[in-house]
Amino acid sequence: MNLIQGKLVDASQTDRYLPDLPRLIGETLNKPPLSPEIVIQACETVAATLPDEAVLPIMESLGIGQVQAQSYLADLRLMFSRPYLEQRLRTELGEGYGSITAAAPLGANSPVEEQIYRLGVLFHIAVGNMDGLPAYSIIEGLLAGNINLLKLPSVDGGLTVMLLQKLCALAPALAEYIYVFELSSTETASIHALMNLAGAVVVWGGDEAVTAIRKIAPPNTRIIEWGHKLSFAYVTTAGAAPDKLEGLAHHVCMTNQLLCSSCQGVFLDTESREEATNFCGIFLPILDAVSQQYPDMPLSARAQNTLQLRARELEKAYGDTAQIFKGRDTSLILEPDSDLTVSLQFRNLWVKTLPQAALVTRLYPYKNHLQTAALLCGDSERESLRDKLWRAGVVRISGGRDMSESYCGAAHDGDYALRRYTRIVAAAP
Repeated sequence: MNLIQGKLVDASQTDRYLPDLPRLIGETLNKPPLSPEIVIQACETVAATLPDEAVLPIMESLGIGQVQAQSYLADLRLMFSRPYLEQRLRTELGEGYGSITAAAPLGANSPVEEQIYRLGVLFHIAVGNMDGLPAYSIIEGLLAGNINLLKLPSVDGGLTVMLLQKLCALAPALAEYIYVFELSSTETASIHALMNLAGAVVVWGGDEAVTAIRKIAPPNTRIIEWGHKLSFAYVTTAGAAPDKLEGLAHHVCMTNQLLCSSCQGVFLDTESREEATNFCGIFLPILDAVSQQYPDMPLSARAQNTLQLRARELEKAYGDTAQIFKGRDTSLILEPDSDLTVSLQFRNLWVKTLPQAALVTRLYPYKNHLQTAALLCGDSERESLRDKLWRAGVVRISGGRDMSESYCGAAHDGDYALRRYTRIVAAAP
């Protein structure tokens, strides 16, 4: 289902509306910029009035467990709240956003006036994981004053359209700033038409998605990438305490390793295969016990786990030297390399050795794919290891349990979204 100027439109009618978009967008661009207060007021009301029963069934239909769905809903309400959005504006665009400031540049003959201004039109290409909730990508674009075009992900369940339609109903002025299209990635003509209208394309996705967009984007269109990232835990001997490992296990089971901030695996501060084997023997029972507290893993995921682990076991007959530790519905795979890779997910982690001395050089090649590192170590090791991880390209350090927890004003993958959705304009007074 599409959403065009606040009204639901069947996706099959997309081609009827695309030809009129240049006129509609031109009329909106000709008006004064959208006030952030309108956006904040509407979001605040949605956050306060959105009933659980309107959201939780949609999340559960997408295979998200009850505990995780409740956590996502709490995050959504926080991110739509007035304090959160106002803090975002102050942190990312400054106290005087939207106002003109006078400056007397060094070496200039006369003063200038500068202003942080919207880019104009953003085309968001979203993915289907809740970490990058498409509706919130639109909120960010609105806060910066932009008109927003959105290509829905293939799996959304109707949540994005429902939230954005509520915003338009509460604040009709927002309707002309929001256009949502349910398009297949194969509908390249329609996607290209939307790109031609945008000053920037906001891409949420992995390397393949970004590469595909770069190939078809017009040369004068900016591409803003929020690519898929990889996260992991780094564990030292001093950090392998049962309570810390239990916290990491809770994170793994709650997120099922599906988010950019989810732990894909564990790097151990050792070169010893024997020590790594001992770690797996300690961590697996903890992970398996915690998993029983999250019993709502989709049946399809359980079947996927069985097939993938069986495939790895068969590969051992052909020279695979990985060692598999299987729990009831979890597993640890002790790998022979120290590469950063995606795990089998759904409570299956890889374990690899990576001593501190090699941390930076081994991880730096993945610099643009690194996001969160859960650091499980002794207090005396923390500062040194934190700095090494930052040098390698990690943008966020956390504990094990809170790898996917955000905070008000947090950057996206080391950058502020609102800054990227605006520009600096200047004029002589």
